[in-house]
Amino acid sequence: MSRWIPEAATELDVCLAEAILEGGGPVLRDASRRTSRDARWILGLLGLRGLRVTENDVLAVLEQRPGRFRPEHVESAWIRGFRRAIDAIDRAADFGRLPTRQTVQDLIEALGDAGSCVRNLPRTDLPWDAIEGVDYVPVDRAAEVLDQFSVESAWRHVHGTMDAGPSHPVRSAAAVCRAFVELSPFVDFNLPIACLVASQVLESSGYPTFLVHAGDRGTLREVIKEPLPIYEHWFAEVVLASWHVLGRSAA
Repeated sequence: MSRWIPEAATELDVCLAEAILEGGGPVLRDASRRTSRDARWILGLLGLRGLRVTENDVLAVLEQRPGRFRPEHVESAWIRGFRRAIDAIDRAADFGRLPTRQTVQDLIEALGDAGSCVRNLPRTDLPWDAIEGVDYVPVDRAAEVLDQFSVESAWRHVHGTMDAGPSHPVRSAAAVCRAFVELSPFVDFNLPIACLVASQVLESSGYPTFLVHAGDRGTLREVIKEPLPIYEHWFAEVVLASWHVLGRSAA
């Protein structure tokens, strides 16, 4: 297996190196960018769940002011839950922790909220957010695979070998995302969780989050089935775009 790296990942490495030379820290650790980042991130995660909202909708819930959703609405609960999930990812990344089974459990607990109706039970068939054409891990093996979940196991699942990998953090994160989608251990919310654990891999290595947009749901559901080079190229492009989006947010 080659050490091929997507072009966008190489470009991102150059951006990170330039920022370090200029005295800038990692994008996600800049507090002035956090509110905008979190709102954009939650928008994308909700979009993966099939819910279209605006940035103002999200901020109104987080700031506890009148808006489209009342506090008792399920959408408000999802927004609050994703905010806690992002906190959990940030805390783990601050300590350089890579995702494990415990990470997934922490995210499920974070998503739990009075009125959230997060169906976090183990799936007994295909998940609610099933993607036609994905070769899902059989139900009778899902719990075992989840218990052993790690960057290494995800890489092995996606690439079929540990030879020459995991390598670049962007490729490792892409493998984690794809492996979790193919595992989809829960009835629901598998796509958002897959993107959250992928972001933990990136942040732990000083890279920007996998900042999906609300309109990326259809693209992700299609590209996740493509050959690995195509999928990894798209994944790296999203991460590179995240760097530029977050940079503009701080301007």
